[in-house]
Amino acid sequence: MKKSIAFLLVTISSFCVTVTAQNTQLPIGKPKLPAPVLKPLQPADLVITHISLTEAAFNNDLKSWVIKVNITIKNAGSLLSIATDVKPFAKQNRSNNWKHTGTQGILIGLRPGESVTKEYVFVDKLKVLPAASGFEFKVQADANNKVIESNENNNASAILTITAAQ
Repeated sequence: MKKSIAFLLVTISSFCVTVTAQNTQLPIGKPKLPAPVLKPLQPADLVITHISLTEAAFNNDLKSWVIKVNITIKNAGSLLSIATDVKPFAKQNRSNNWKHTGTQGILIGLRPGESVTKEYVFVDKLKVLPAASGFEFKVQADANNKVIESNENNNASAILTITAAQ
């Protein structure tokens, strides 16, 4: 009987040690997670990153200039932009008066960071440019301010100088 009791005590003490050892490995309290880094979302921001002239010619049948340009527009903001317009503006050389030519292109909505390159054809429907005249040309994305943007002042393209001989 003494052997049975001694065996039982050894077994119980081994069990207690094992249970105690397992309990010391469990975490005490709530685990601490790193604090999330939050960035404020910025509205869409349409930027014309590239413009190049494909063709500019005076069309005698239309009695106006037809201007083809390749344009890349990027949404540099954090939110989706809605579809909007791309408007051309021209001014005669040595003038400070930019005038809308009467046509416009459509820009699809862009996801944050997305850009699109497209050829646009603009016709001087309002006949702001004489046939034998050189002029300067630019386009502006979202000229009618349909898109809420983080920066409304960076929507215009670089200026292209077009000579009457082109």
